[in-house]
Amino acid sequence: MLSTEEIRLILNSSPFAEIDQSFFPLSRSLQDILLKECRIRKYQKGDIVIREGDFGTSAFVLLEGSVHYMLDTLPNKFLGRHAKKNKKTAFSYFIDLFKKHPGNEYRESIASDNDLGKRAEPQIFINKIDQVLSNLQKTLLEKGEIFGEISAYGRDPRPATVVANENTILLEIFWQGVRDLRKFSPEIKELFDSFYRSRSLEKNIRRNKLFANLNDAELSVIMKEAILETEGELYNDESLAQSEKQIIKQGDYVNGLVIIRSGFAKITGDNGQTIRYLSRGDFFGLQELTHNWRTAQRLSHQNSLTVLG
Repeated sequence: MLSTEEIRLILNSSPFAEIDQSFFPLSRSLQDILLKECRIRKYQKGDIVIREGDFGTSAFVLLEGSVHYMLDTLPNKFLGRHAKKNKKTAFSYFIDLFKKHPGNEYRESIASDNDLGKRAEPQIFINKIDQVLSNLQKTLLEKGEIFGEISAYGRDPRPATVVANENTILLEIFWQGVRDLRKFSPEIKELFDSFYRSRSLEKNIRRNKLFANLNDAELSVIMKEAILETEGELYNDESLAQSEKQIIKQGDYVNGLVIIRSGFAKITGDNGQTIRYLSRGDFFGLQELTHNWRTAQRLSHQNSLTVLG
């Protein structure tokens, strides 16, 4: 739990100093979120803070130091993930005795009693980090910057690995805090959306089978026109039926293609009959959009789209 002095220092630093606290309800103030949903984390140079592909439940704010946000994917041997090895012969073991092995080490931290159950992501150390990262694309994040919010809020795998560039102090915000910061603070919502566009949009588009054959110029056009929208409430305490929200109605004008980035939705037809469910990577409106592009006869949406949760 953060101390009163730590909360005061955090509130006076970026990005919290720019937040308008009047948007927060009395029952869930910004101070309350910091007190109940955050903790301080310390890392040394070479420590991996988060790994690409891991499911994360928290975001991080840099209080001191800096980290490398990896644009390239690190090989598994640097991430504590070891590929299945073929069975070695006795001769192979003998040859290995005379080989020089590089110092690609990793160390897993031992959680204290206070940390148990708080975080499932292992802390791993990479030896000779400057050498390992020298030829890889990366972005340096410094004091006041945020990372990890995309996975924490969207229930997605981590899109990138983040490595401490020096001795670094981070504020870890658990998903409940990330959810409420985005919900009550227009400044944080705008910040998170801009991070998604700059850090993850291209990766998500490239991974979608619909855009697999696009060249860089065509992909650039798609990225420029893409709009990030959030519908429904993640981690809603209501029943699924109560939390459903129809965002496109049958007969509505077709003005774009909807792609599910995270969460779930369903397509319904006449009389509300469910046609199919959609999840991450699925899309809605392609048939009508394609028809309208090929012919002068305009089609409206033939079905309705409802988000779940």
